[in-house]
Amino acid sequence: MNLLKFGNQFQFVLILIIKIDIFQSKTIIDTIICMFSECCQDPYLLRNYQKLEYLLDNNLYGQPMVTNILLTSIKGHLALKNPPKALVLSFHGSSGVGKTFVSQILAESLYLKGTKSRFYKFYSATRDFGINQKINEYKERLKNEIEQAVKLCEYSLFVFDEIDKIPIGLLDTIKTYIDYNHEIGGVDFRKSIFIFLRFANRLILNFDLKIFFFYFFQ
Repeated sequence: MNLLKFGNQFQFVLILIIKIDIFQSKTIIDTIICMFSECCQDPYLLRNYQKLEYLLDNNLYGQPMVTNILLTSIKGHLALKNPPKALVLSFHGSSGVGKTFVSQILAESLYLKGTKSRFYKFYSATRDFGINQKINEYKERLKNEIEQAVKLCEYSLFVFDEIDKIPIGLLDTIKTYIDYNHEIGGVDFRKSIFIFLRFANRLILNFDLKIFFFYFFQ
């Protein structure tokens, strides 16, 4: 093939690619990236409500109200194009009743990678925030991790275990993202989900917010 002719053809194709609409280019790039890495779209986002119901029915015994309300809450929230705020769920109960297990089931039903998804974050108060003197360090770390996760996927899931042991100042940091704020720093947190787990059967969170409380019984 004539090299000059080939060069002209290549130049024409290159110019054509450059002229592709910028939004179309972004879609093409995103599609290529998603071939090699988890991203916030199919097939990585499942929203498999049948799987969620099945796993709850077959693994969570004696808690029919939890199953029904949880399904309704999740489906209703994710169906909204512009929810008023992030969905906040609070699971209360004694040890071994299934609080942590339910949050894991939810992750397995929402993400292809389940609890290994980078859109699923689990925090234990005693493990992750156990030293009061590091409160400022914890605030900065939590702020960065929440914001980074939601930037990657607006449907991120955050679970906080032993919420009654988390320092008060840290709760204020979390509250920022579950309040009625449309955007914080250009990021919309209203489609995300926050779950609080507590070893108790009474309320602990003194937030002036709409929260779905679940009580687990032996």
